[in-house]
Amino acid sequence: MRNPFPGMNPYLEDPTLWGGVHHLLMSALHQQLNQRLPEGYVALVEERIYLEISEAYQHYVPDVLVARRQRLPAQPPASTAIADPPIWDYLVALHRAGESLYAGEVWFVRLSERLPRVSMPLLAEDPEVVVDLQEAVDAVYAQGRYHELLDYSVEPPVPLSDEQRAWIRDHLHAHGIL
Repeated sequence: MRNPFPGMNPYLEDPTLWGGVHHLLMSALHQQLNQRLPEGYVALVEERIYLEISEAYQHYVPDVLVARRQRLPAQPPASTAIADPPIWDYLVALHRAGESLYAGEVWFVRLSERLPRVSMPLLAEDPEVVVDLQEAVDAVYAQGRYHELLDYSVEPPVPLSDEQRAWIRDHLHAHGIL
């Protein structure tokens, strides 16, 4: 069975499943990137990045990092991170290496919308690479066999508005799942 949602499946956000879903999602993005990156680049999963800003020391872990073998002069790696979703909509953030921690591109996605294709910049002489987030989520749904685990007859395990719950019921009913 395919993911019945056009975008993110809110049932996958069940806290008892999310660790595995997140792991598979990072693996799917890693695989997409390594299939599409030009020669000389490689996607790495959960690389730690440490920043020293003024007196502060910050540490964060992007979900997937795109790196290139260092040559003199050294070029900083380009990185991406997928932000945690807000309560009822989804936020996708792209942070570029060398930019401010607070700079980047953001996509706001409604529950009823397809997840975006995100263009990932590389060095100026290399073409950008497009990552299809919806393709990744759909692959995770199939690979994880989540159709065997999810009970669509109950409310999703995340806080949703009445409007969103109604849309989910109508959507699942229209697809013959309820």
